[in-house]
Amino acid sequence: MKAMKMTPLTLFWAVLLLSIGSVACGPSEAVVNAPEDGETGIVLSSEYISLASDEMIDQADLVFQGQVTAISTTQFNQESGAYWDEGRPYHTITFQVLRPIVDTINVGQEVTVTVWGNNPTEESVPVEQNGQEIRIFSNAEHDLQVGDTVIAFVERRELMWREGKHEALVLLGVPSESYYRLQAGDRYLGGPARESITVEELVDRVAEQRSVSEQPAIEPESTPSE
Repeated sequence: MKAMKMTPLTLFWAVLLLSIGSVACGPSEAVVNAPEDGETGIVLSSEYISLASDEMIDQADLVFQGQVTAISTTQFNQESGAYWDEGRPYHTITFQVLRPIVDTINVGQEVTVTVWGNNPTEESVPVEQNGQEIRIFSNAEHDLQVGDTVIAFVERRELMWREGKHEALVLLGVPSESYYRLQAGDRYLGGPARESITVEELVDRVAEQRSVSEQPAIEPESTPSE
């Protein structure tokens, strides 16, 4: 099998990932998406610190029950969203807030979070660099889909953008561990320990550590994911 063709950008991101505040050093995950034989591609991966449930409760700026209403296509970290030579791919996830549990930032009924990596449905993204088409491979580190009902843990952070620092809401800790997804009945599965829990059980747990919102819940409109 031919070796993957690399560019200076690969080394740039390897160094950058060790220094930026939005990605913390931790155990590396295997890269699932990778260029096929003969392709020219860049593989970008992020490392996160896995948090325990109690740490997530303490550190979250926002905890809510919500439903995924939209997931954007892959963009790159500048205001236009277009590719640039030192760009990093990201996408956004929009939620309808059904029930705020902790809300220190008054987000209202809709929340949009920024997630590093390609949209989960886009294994690779074709871009042009120096007159040559290359493909960007970057895992999203989550499996959320439109229609999912979840309990999500979110924080506000400053991300590195081409224009400078960019304030955004992000999933707390490892993206795939930052939410509990509704299963059959009224139980949610997920979090760092992959535990099963109801909304009320989680609210009670949060209330032991910090203040919770008293706003009533809004019923989700679609069926849960299996």
